[in-house]
Amino acid sequence: MLTSAPPGRAVDPWKLLLDVLGTAYSRASDPDQVQLLDVLKAHRRVCLARAVRRPVADEAYRIVLRLSLDQDPDWWAKLDAEREVSQPVPRAAAACRPWASIAGRAGSP
Repeated sequence: MLTSAPPGRAVDPWKLLLDVLGTAYSRASDPDQVQLLDVLKAHRRVCLARAVRRPVADEAYRIVLRLSLDQDPDWWAKLDAEREVSQPVPRAAAACRPWASIAGRAGSP
């Protein structure tokens, strides 16, 4: 899924989280009920497979923990909301957010 950086290179934590959530949804027994444990396992799997450096992996982990505080079961919506708060997107760019319109993402209505 992540193709922007070779193993061991720095990766944007937000791009890493797209891969983590994609992995969590694809491996969950019920994509409508993805739990924190599913996302944490996916985080570990993706970080090991991609040899993600520690600061980026840690930042992504902290974001996952913040997302888990929200009771909404839709992890994609939580990620979008967190990104809006953490890194406001200018109105012109909001229409073309790649993370908001991932084709075929499981668990979305």
